[in-house]
Amino acid sequence: MGAILSRCKAWLLGDKTEEDAQGPVIVRIRERGPGIRVFEGLDGDTLSGTGSALAEMEVEQDAAYWEVHILALPAGARCCMGVARQNIPLDAPLVSERAAPPGNSSDMDVFSLEPTAVGAPAEPDGFEQGDGGVEGQLAWALSSTGGALQEGDVVGVAFGQASLPNLRFMRNGEHTGAGTVTRVRGSVHPAFSVSGGASLSVVFDPDGFRHQVPRGFAELRPSTSLLD
Repeated sequence: MGAILSRCKAWLLGDKTEEDAQGPVIVRIRERGPGIRVFEGLDGDTLSGTGSALAEMEVEQDAAYWEVHILALPAGARCCMGVARQNIPLDAPLVSERAAPPGNSSDMDVFSLEPTAVGAPAEPDGFEQGDGGVEGQLAWALSSTGGALQEGDVVGVAFGQASLPNLRFMRNGEHTGAGTVTRVRGSVHPAFSVSGGASLSVVFDPDGFRHQVPRGFAELRPSTSLLD
């Protein structure tokens, strides 16, 4: 009650609280491979070139959502989006080029980064195999290799630590079930990769979202300890 009264008093007196003075939090790409080009825009960062990149913030909140707008995806190009450990190889794509496992008919799959697994491929009915986690795992990502993603698509990434599945992907506002991973263990950052002329706009600002945020989720925010 005291905190509420203090904020009301500050508003009536025209004073800004410490929280208000900080302004909106802008999330940027922090680490990137030598072949990645990043252009900082008002709504987010645009990625092109070849390699992988990580957002500056770990995902520490219970449920975070961000979007990836596919600006360019010419023939032969590839792009990936998901979450990854800080120590992933940034000069390589998030996922390997190998084909999907036999019997998997999903057109958007999570493949493995050789020699480290990236995540369990989604079953054709949308349910994942296993828990999507193995020892030494570095990244969990959705790849455009299967041909389901197209230029102009918006991929929503919903990462929730307090509920299962931990990682889900939406294509143009629709949850397809493809790429879903039940459990992602340990600290991870939003992660992306491009190659072959692909270009992505990574949007963390809710004002730039094109689709409704899933219930219970919110834009990526820093931990309260970082705000102190």
